[in-house]
Amino acid sequence: MQRLISTPSVGGVIKKIMAINPDLTAQDMIEIIKMSVERKNTGASDGFSKLEVVNEALALDLARETLKQ
Repeated sequence: MQRLISTPSVGGVIKKIMAINPDLTAQDMIEIIKMSVERKNTGASDGFSKLEVVNEALALDLARETLKQ
């Protein structure tokens, strides 16, 4: 049985990060995305058993933290 997993698009998360702190550089946003990626095991036995998804809530929390600096 195949499971569909709904995850936010990276572009959508980037737009929200930019709305929180428009002064972030592209590199800053890339780092936030990298820090918020979660790796999940899909249970597949075909060599594609890992899935990486962006934890949107964590990414936005990290963006908010940049405002405190």
